[in-house]
Amino acid sequence: MTIDEFLTRLKAADLHAIKTGDWADWKALQDQHLTDEMMQRMSRSQRLRLHELTHTSTILADPDGSWSDQLSERLELEFRAGLEREAVHTEARTAL
Repeated sequence: MTIDEFLTRLKAADLHAIKTGDWADWKALQDQHLTDEMMQRMSRSQRLRLHELTHTSTILADPDGSWSDQLSERLELEFRAGLEREAVHTEARTAL
C-alpha cells in the first residue's frame, strides 16, 4: 500500500468512525499498515495529514490510551531496530 493510499483509507475510516463510533477499522488500518519505515518515507505534507487524521481521533478511539501506547511502542521498537540494522550495515562497510 502506498502512503497516499494509506492516508486515503485512513480518512475514510476516520469519517466512518466519527459517524458510527466504531473505531475498529481505523485502529486495524494503522495496526496493519503504519510502520516506522512508512513514516520515514512520508513527505512533510503527508506527515501533517497523518497528524490531522490521528491526533484528535486517538482521544475518541482510545480514551484510556492503551491502544495508542501499544502502537507507539511498536513504532519505537521498529525505529530502534532500523537504527541497529543501519549501524551494523555501516560497520560492515567500514570493516572492508
